[in-house]
Amino acid sequence: MITLTTDRASQPAATASRILDYAMGLSMGALLMIGAFIGAHSAIRYGAPFIRPVFLLVVVAMAGRLLIAG
Repeated sequence: MITLTTDRASQPAATASRILDYAMGLSMGALLMIGAFIGAHSAIRYGAPFIRPVFLLVVVAMAGRLLIAG
């Protein structure tokens, strides 16, 4: 609730400053919804045997990226 409130409060200032990229924001929102839909359905359909390896793969990939990036 706090994040939503601060986002809504900062939007007029960002719009006035012309630092909002609506095309980027809308495409990110749409892809987020598609990914959440696919992820939720995969989790329900395949269960823990599918989710655990995918989760570990993502964690290792992100840790490796952080180590490489510094």
